[in-house]
Amino acid sequence: MVNVSANKSPFRKLFKYALAILIGYSIGIRLSLYLSNPCFWLDELMLALNITERSFLNLLKALDHNQAAPAGFLYAAKTLVLLIGNNEFVLRAIPLTAGIASFYLFYLLLKLHSDKKTIFMAFFLFSLSSYLIRYSIEFKPYMSDMFVSLSLLLIFNKLFLKNLSLKNGLLLILSGLLAFLFSFPSIFFISAAFIAYPFFYYSKARIKELKGFFFIMLFWAVGILVIYLFIIRPSSNNRFLLWWWDKTFMPLSFKSIEDLFWLPASFVRMFFQPGGIASFGVFLSAVLFLLGGFSYFKKNKFLTSLFLLPLLLALLISSVRIYPFYGRLLIFYAPIMYLLIAEGLAYLMNAQSGILQKFGLILAVIICFSSFFDHNPQTLIQQDIRPILRYVEKNKKEDDAVFVLFGAHYGFTYYSKILKINFPNVVVAKKYNLENLKNYNRSLKGLLKNKRLWIISSHIFVIDDTGEDVHVLNFLNRQGEVLDSFRSQGAFTRLYEL
Repeated sequence: MVNVSANKSPFRKLFKYALAILIGYSIGIRLSLYLSNPCFWLDELMLALNITERSFLNLLKALDHNQAAPAGFLYAAKTLVLLIGNNEFVLRAIPLTAGIASFYLFYLLLKLHSDKKTIFMAFFLFSLSSYLIRYSIEFKPYMSDMFVSLSLLLIFNKLFLKNLSLKNGLLLILSGLLAFLFSFPSIFFISAAFIAYPFFYYSKARIKELKGFFFIMLFWAVGILVIYLFIIRPSSNNRFLLWWWDKTFMPLSFKSIEDLFWLPASFVRMFFQPGGIASFGVFLSAVLFLLGGFSYFKKNKFLTSLFLLPLLLALLISSVRIYPFYGRLLIFYAPIMYLLIAEGLAYLMNAQSGILQKFGLILAVIICFSSFFDHNPQTLIQQDIRPILRYVEKNKKEDDAVFVLFGAHYGFTYYSKILKINFPNVVVAKKYNLENLKNYNRSLKGLLKNKRLWIISSHIFVIDDTGEDVHVLNFLNRQGEVLDSFRSQGAFTRLYEL
């Protein structure tokens, strides 16, 4: 007699070891990048300045520097800064923790109805995603968005399987409102629950619970409205952000070929960014995602509705120009993409037809290779102004003047405080744009009264293909002689004798 369990045991151990290696590698990459302590890039600097320069109360107002982030995320960051200190490690601890904790939540979600093939392939895509790695150590709320989304899926599914008691009802209310405080895109999952819970309660004749859920919906609606009116609304009309993300809102009318193909193009593109799948695999990923949705629907209709409705709602909301449907703003949905892609692959590989099984295996190799092909953990955008500030401080004479280019002023403002560097005779450039170019040139001419002048440049801004640094250097090269220069990654300084 053959011992089946004994035959399966080596494969079970191999699966566990392979999964542990994959997760360990991915978490190790995150920790390595975190400990390397790269300089904040522009978006991080802009958000960090809001944290360090504002009180708790003022964090509820529209943020400076064209930034937007949920109140819970801002308050968590502000609390850590006050308790531990103000530096990159402290502020990046939030996305790092959320990113690593999401591995466990994703595993719990996969365990509900997925076989080992699905779990491994989903974790392969999840672990090697360059975008998830990158944003796990950037001071932005995208990883906490993902953590909250996974938490809501697990909570909603677990409570749906139980009777809707007073305790469970209160837990639903609390989890929904807390989620919205900590994550903007959580509204898509809460809205999905608005639709899914009543429908499935009714279809399963759970009428008493259906009536009780209407009270939960009422509390959610009132709470979300209050949070929106008093916390989110002040920053929702930022004209710059609306302009910046203009092409990422779904068009309501088809005025051009571009509008006509916006929806299919945006749907496929999300598998590249934030999906992290190379361009040659994105179309296959989109097809497998749809197949995976069909396969999972046969296993759990309720949970599948919670998977797919947020995507449809995100598209709908983008059409009214509230939330962009693009790139890093869709990171909250990445785990669901990976789960359903893996589910689609497993559906083919488990088919009765040998041809379909082989086809599924070939597709699995292509998708995993395309994810590995696009895997690049060193994707941080770095402009390191810290060595520049230290160099100028060390070599600057008492009467030297310092001119900080506009692109560098966010880094200069933040890091001069962190590094405790004080330049008494410093001029920070005004905005470098077409509307302000005359004033900018006037400030350059005002620098000529100084005998020696240091310029500090990073995060270059461009007008008509001319970088701010080129504009300034062309002017100063006609006025004086370069005495010294020093470069770091993405930043530089020069000393002029005028």
